[in-house]
Amino acid sequence: GFRDCFAPYPCWPQDLEMPTHPGDILERKGAYDELFGNFELLNEQRDEQHQEVLELERQKNVLALGIKDRKQRLKQTCKRITNKVRERERIDKLLHDLNAGGARARLAMCSLQWDNVTPEERAIIFRERLQKQVMVSPSSPKLGRSAAMHHAAVQASSRKATLSDGRHVPLRCYSGGEADGPTTAATALPVVVYFHGEGYVSGNLDTHDWVCRALSALAGVTVVAVDYRRAPEHRFPAAFEDAYGVLDWISAGGLGLCPPRLGVAGDSAGAGLAVACCLAAAQKRKSGLEEKHDLGQRLSLQLLFSPWLDLRPDAPSMMTEPCGEETAQFQNDLYAFQRLYAPDRNAGRSQAVRAKAGRCSRAVSMGSAKASGSKPADSRTSSRTGASRKASAGKSKGAKGDGDATPSKASVASERISSRP
Repeated sequence: GFRDCFAPYPCWPQDLEMPTHPGDILERKGAYDELFGNFELLNEQRDEQHQEVLELERQKNVLALGIKDRKQRLKQTCKRITNKVRERERIDKLLHDLNAGGARARLAMCSLQWDNVTPEERAIIFRERLQKQVMVSPSSPKLGRSAAMHHAAVQASSRKATLSDGRHVPLRCYSGGEADGPTTAATALPVVVYFHGEGYVSGNLDTHDWVCRALSALAGVTVVAVDYRRAPEHRFPAAFEDAYGVLDWISAGGLGLCPPRLGVAGDSAGAGLAVACCLAAAQKRKSGLEEKHDLGQRLSLQLLFSPWLDLRPDAPSMMTEPCGEETAQFQNDLYAFQRLYAPDRNAGRSQAVRAKAGRCSRAVSMGSAKASGSKPADSRTSSRTGASRKASAGKSKGAKGDGDATPSKASVASERISSRP
């Protein structure tokens, strides 16, 4: 068939042998062999490059694991440094207080006494001691001069207050008035919200039951005792949040009716909560945050029994020389309560130490990146680079560049102030 294609053309030489297939010419020139050789060479190069890629990926995984391990070790080292710095500062303060003598030395000895006891064990010790003092051998006076007015005749009931965040706080309501029919707005008794004391740690509804009963019977009011969260399981501001939340709930009619008059009461640490609630209500009223009901305006009574208002360990009341062994023990208990409830005064300083350690680690990583010839991927560096480019572009055009990423003196000062404890 191929020979017949050339038959009609007269110019084709008659003595020239016609090819049987066009591929025969290419085979004679060795084009196929060369092409196959190129394919095999490319395959070999591809296999070599694939092996190199696999080796690079293996090295990358090893480096990633190494970086992860070193980051964990750096984090642990920074944590140890923070703990050592805090321990050194604490020891320096203890030595200074011991050398000062007097009340400061006594508080330092109390702190050393509690160092080997966990906060949970301290709380158990205080709670068991209070239970023995109040529940086993009660020393409360028999308030009331008749059976009708005796505090044991007060009706008590348990309830729960639902706060704005959905939490429930247990309450115990004491009614000291005689119930003549259903309670209405005209016959409702004034309400006194009572916060128990004992250092935010050991008190509860049972230990102060007799106080609330006596107050309800003698004053003829409804006393609502609040079982707020205690330390050390819940540190500041858990107790205050529960106290203010319950007070706001009662003011809004949580007991069924809005009380005609509302007051707060408490002893020791509970008195401090009562004062804090009044101050917070007055502050909200002053700032105009009270919308539905004005709690600050409703509060008309503040009854405080030996209030503990200053929780600082170096407060004047804590630094006063005790007049006896009982007073010294009381000051030691207050110091222990303060350590269990109050927030850590070194928390801000610890954050500053961690921030400094983080800056050191970033400096080390940037130095290693420069030594290896690569640029570290830092968002802040890239932002500063972009800002400097914008600034240089603005200057080249004759305009003032405002993209300088150098922090101002005011921002540096604010950062230093915020990093202080």
